[in-house]
Amino acid sequence: MARYAKQGSTRTDILEAMFNELKKDGADYYIGDVTVSNIKSFSDIDPSKHKDLIGAYISAITGCKENSATYKDVHKINFDFENCGETDDFYDEAIARHKQLKDGIAIIWCYAGGDWEMPVQFVLYLDPKNKVRAYVPSDGNVYCRKCKCAIGTCECEDQPEEFDDDYYKDNLNFYAMMEDVNNRIETK
Repeated sequence: MARYAKQGSTRTDILEAMFNELKKDGADYYIGDVTVSNIKSFSDIDPSKHKDLIGAYISAITGCKENSATYKDVHKINFDFENCGETDDFYDEAIARHKQLKDGIAIIWCYAGGDWEMPVQFVLYLDPKNKVRAYVPSDGNVYCRKCKCAIGTCECEDQPEEFDDDYYKDNLNFYAMMEDVNNRIETK
């Protein structure tokens, strides 16, 4: 099933939509040391705090708000949101190569997982209705396909007996995930 991204959407467009959704929700989410309710508009957020905005959005909306589109998109896989945020070079030294779809549309790579789990990678993007959406690629991602849950939560025979950062890095493949994302998300 194809998913659709908004033609011409940028990283800033995605971040602004995230901010607006957090603001509309009305709860006091923090971006840095300031609550969203005390920030008048997205343009008032210093770019150095954009990672905080992404973390707040993932934790509050994608991880917890059951009626949000991103919650519904990612919860097809069972994983925790105790640790979450924007994916950085810990996971892939060339992460900058993976920040756009093949037609130039911006995506934001994110991760989430509990202390006992291997993090699951997913992307956030803007759909044609200016709504933030999420997609969890299966190719190249590290989670149990059989029971659709994070390694560490999985209790089936497919879970490796031992896993650590080396296991994760050896099995995580951003090129395969990016190909999966490009095959699934189309521009409209």
